[in-house]
Amino acid sequence: MTTNKQNDITLLTESSKELIEVWEDVIDIRDLVLAIMITVTLTMTLYALAPDQAPFPLIFGLVGALLGFSLSIFLIKPKRTVTLIKSKGEK
Repeated sequence: MTTNKQNDITLLTESSKELIEVWEDVIDIRDLVLAIMITVTLTMTLYALAPDQAPFPLIFGLVGALLGFSLSIFLIKPKRTVTLIKSKGEK
């Protein structure tokens, strides 16, 4: 299946200037920036609070990244609607 990328880009710019395409998925710029800010803030905060021993800054930073990602999942809801269409052979 081939798609015309030029038409896709035109539709994006006409409908809303705040939507961009990343990895063939359309996202809202504000949601992307919010998710990045949440994740970076939690990651760097926990990294800074970690004890100054060998594995702890890495572990705390990774936990902060996972918490930020998890929080972003619950705060930012998808904007797409999926419609399933049955083919003629299906019941």
